[in-house]
Amino acid sequence: MGHENADLDAAGAAFGLARAIKAMGKPVTIHLDNRGGALENLFQLIQKNESLAKLLVTGEEALASAGEGTLLIVVDTHKPSLLPVQSILKKVDKVAIIDHHRRGTESIEPNSLLYIEAYASSTCELVAELIQYLDEEIELGRLVASALLAGITVDTKNFAFMTGARTFEAASYLRRSGAEPQLVQAILRDPLDTVVRRAAIIKDAEVYYDNIAIAIQPEQTTRSAVIAAQAADALLEVADIKASFVLRPEGKGTAISARSHNEINVHAIMERLGGGGHLTIAGAQLPDCTPQEAKEQLVRAIEDYFQQEE
Repeated sequence: MGHENADLDAAGAAFGLARAIKAMGKPVTIHLDNRGGALENLFQLIQKNESLAKLLVTGEEALASAGEGTLLIVVDTHKPSLLPVQSILKKVDKVAIIDHHRRGTESIEPNSLLYIEAYASSTCELVAELIQYLDEEIELGRLVASALLAGITVDTKNFAFMTGARTFEAASYLRRSGAEPQLVQAILRDPLDTVVRRAAIIKDAEVYYDNIAIAIQPEQTTRSAVIAAQAADALLEVADIKASFVLRPEGKGTAISARSHNEINVHAIMERLGGGGHLTIAGAQLPDCTPQEAKEQLVRAIEDYFQQEE
């Protein structure tokens, strides 16, 4: 199980682990929350593969099948509040967590395994490493290997951020395991509406402190999370911009996607708003708060960050 509004890092990691578990002769199912729309292309490809498609279950099915002897593997998050089916924690015997986000104050407890490597590029990188250490002969197949590589590609922004030797080693292993660059591109391709909305966000961005871009996505759509994250990434490509923040409506509150080059610690800024992440990639969710109100809080958090840095 991945986090709510699952992304390709969560999905690739889930399918990679499922392949490994199947190779051990154990039954396995996957629940991925696709409300954010980030998995549409991958799911279309998965539905054409009968063996992979039957692994997917709804939240209700996952909850109904959980019980004594069930191991829940949580990928790409360690926070119980971010699980799409939080009540499942009370039904399973054991929980294992594999994540690459910096550990915060909130964490799933109790757990049988907590594997958090904040210096890894992605959860897909960690899973690719783990699979190589297993004794079983595991055939990932072209689609699962490509999904894992797509997860790494997204989280590293095409191997530009949080990328080390281990990242390229994992990518090399996945390529040998059948990952295809053309298939990765098919998984990552965006519809025209997403491109248009992303461009509108960038167009209306405001610059603070000469090097921080802040923008608001006014409408909540099925792909809001994806669009906001992509817009934040794109704003970093603007000359002199060292950090970017994109705010979007999320239910009755506001979600923030934060990105930076290494000079500004967006994790520290998001922590001030109850969020977190990495030095260069972070986020936060502010309940009962409009995007404009959240923007005011964000500006104050940025001011506080710079004051403490002086």
